Amino acid sequence: MSKTLVSRNAFGGILHKDSNGFYTALEFFSILTACSRAGDGFLPSMDEKEEITCLHRSLDYARKIAWPPQNEYEELDYKDCFKFDSETQDTIKTVSNMLKAIAVPVPGRRKEAHWQSSHFLPYGEVLTHWDARPQGKTNKVSIREIYFRGTGALIFKILRSDPNKKRLNNIREGLEKIMGGDGLDALTTIVGELANHDLAKGDDQSLQVNEKEKNHSFIIGDKYEENIRQCAFNILSHDEAPRTTKIDALLYFLPFAMLRLQHGRAFNRIGNGNGPIVLVDCGFKPGQLRNQSKKSLDNAQSLILQALLQIDEELFRKDDDEDYKNPRKTLKEHFAAYYTRTASAVGLLNAHTGVRHYVLKDSIIEALVLAATGGGKELTYKNFCSWLYDTWGLVIDIHSAQKAQLLSRLDGSIFDDNSKFFSDHLKRLGFLHDYSDMTVFVRYGF
Repeated sequence: MSKTLVSRNAFGGILHKDSNGFYTALEFFSILTACSRAGDGFLPSMDEKEEITCLHRSLDYARKIAWPPQNEYEELDYKDCFKFDSETQDTIKTVSNMLKAIAVPVPGRRKEAHWQSSHFLPYGEVLTHWDARPQGKTNKVSIREIYFRGTGALIFKILRSDPNKKRLNNIREGLEKIMGGDGLDALTTIVGELANHDLAKGDDQSLQVNEKEKNHSFIIGDKYEENIRQCAFNILSHDEAPRTTKIDALLYFLPFAMLRLQHGRAFNRIGNGNGPIVLVDCGFKPGQLRNQSKKSLDNAQSLILQALLQIDEELFRKDDDEDYKNPRKTLKEHFAAYYTRTASAVGLLNAHTGVRHYVLKDSIIEALVLAATGGGKELTYKNFCSWLYDTWGLVIDIHSAQKAQLLSRLDGSIFDDNSKFFSDHLKRLGFLHDYSDMTVFVRYGF
């Protein structure tokens, strides 16, 4: 039996370290468009289609132009696509630079980028693609999972299992608007032409049942599923926001939501402490709050690992089983690591390695503002901080600290200072607005 069953039973799906960060959202977008390409439509409800099929594409030719292979057996035959003359090399270089400009960032990457580990931002159906890898030391390419391990499949199932049919229809329509068009126009046309020269074709692109969603993703019916649906709806309901802004917001929000789901469901199983809280340090200097933020992160990691170990014993250990091997290392490296890797990628941690604590960086703040203020509505600053705590467990101001029962051991003034730092950050980003009657509101746009 695979250890993926442990993650599935703990969190409702496969939260693997390889699918951390933006790969979570990329997998979701890839399934979304592959499902539409296969004829099942955008986000069909579970009532309409319990089992979905996908028609994936690899964009391996375009990715090899952006990140040329270093192996001789993978070299491209540019004559397949480019008319050779004195300016051909300059043309290829220009196309390569254009494609690199829409590459998905990989925070903390230390190795040189290669085409298999690099993906394009999903700015439209044409630019959205699946993982692919070479078939041994040959020039053949197969559509195979590398980074898409099932976390995006869980999100896909959560959204299309929405019992609120009106909201589901609105989410479907919103996704179709941002993904179903021509994307980035001229660049999309180029990528569409390059896709005709992909090596991963034939059997690899035949219709496939989405096994990760069918067999490894489960609907539990808790608040995290509801929060993901409502926040996705809110993000997509911002008519004033450009389509690329909404896609970027989902790229950050969806993995953020999954790491909070991972922490929350681990807490529900183990159930110790003050809840699955994230103590965010919005300041610039070390101090009491930063020390507590580090402990908050340590507690989350410990809780997730405890939940995995507990389920592993339930699944694999029998009475007086002398052959049972402690899986701590495997579970920590492969599944518990999803939390910190994803948190650092989306901007919830100060760094990718070393001594770390919780922060909120610009892009995740923008995503959360869009998620909280659907349809152009606004929230008072106090209510926005309350929403961050009530919905996602983020502790920033003194009111959230009181709800989390932290004031019995921490000085309340540090949360007042923390709240001031956060409000200043929101104002710098253009999301905090002062009115003449001294009220302060959070909203997207001006």
